[in-house]
Amino acid sequence: KEFSQLKKNLKKIFTQSKTTALAVAHCTAHGLDYHVTDIRRLEEKMSKYYNDAIFYKYTVEHSKDEVRADSAQMRFEIAIDECMRIRDQIENYLFDK
Repeated sequence: KEFSQLKKNLKKIFTQSKTTALAVAHCTAHGLDYHVTDIRRLEEKMSKYYNDAIFYKYTVEHSKDEVRADSAQMRFEIAIDECMRIRDQIENYLFDK
């Protein structure tokens, strides 16, 4: 998702999720540009955990070793939980909770 400042037609940030794009747009529209750095940092963390989750899910589905599959399953669940936790932090920039 690409967010551009409409007045200046400048690219502000490239995001991987709609939630992040909306948070950046919201903060920019309300003059809270200093939050964009925090949002970007959170999205980088979320992307890392999301990529980890994809790797662990693949390992669970294709591993013939039961111990390795169990370990990957636990790590998959941790990665998904972290993604959700970070997404909630990003949503705090959008909504008053």
